[in-house]
Amino acid sequence: MSVTIEIATEATDELLDAFARLVPQLSQSSPPPDGAQV
Repeated sequence: MSVTIEIATEATDELLDAFARLVPQLSQSSPPPDGAQV
């Protein structure tokens, strides 16, 4: 398996969806960031 890491240059819907899925796995009390915060 290989992983590609890229620098995000804009807050796309795809990136915001990823944050919405991943942040709850890291913290039960912190909400995912919105587009302005990303």
